[in-house]
Amino acid sequence: ADSIAVGRPRNTVKATEALHESGGTSVVVSDEEILHAEQTLGSTEGLYAEPAGAAPIAGIRKALAEGIIDDDESVLAVVTGSGLKDTTSAMEAAGSPTEIQPELGEVRRRYRVDD
Repeated sequence: ADSIAVGRPRNTVKATEALHESGGTSVVVSDEEILHAEQTLGSTEGLYAEPAGAAPIAGIRKALAEGIIDDDESVLAVVTGSGLKDTTSAMEAAGSPTEIQPELGEVRRRYRVDD
């Protein structure tokens, strides 16, 4: 995820201290897992998130798979950053957009929307 892939993070010490003090944990997710989370956010929640914004969803998935988070626990993810900031990754995650004429009738025909 380009916007969080930095060679020298700014607050590594503060972040690890906060993680330790809170009794928290962390997981590592791949770019592929992040792209999958980005696609899931779009298809299930209607959110167009940039990869950095989708990273928490990928992390939650991994934490669930690893048993760090139980199936019956409630989890909140704050998804920030519009996908418009990184359209290349969005197209990699979801494919190229479908082009249609900017007319309501075309939208209705294409997506079979009734009045």
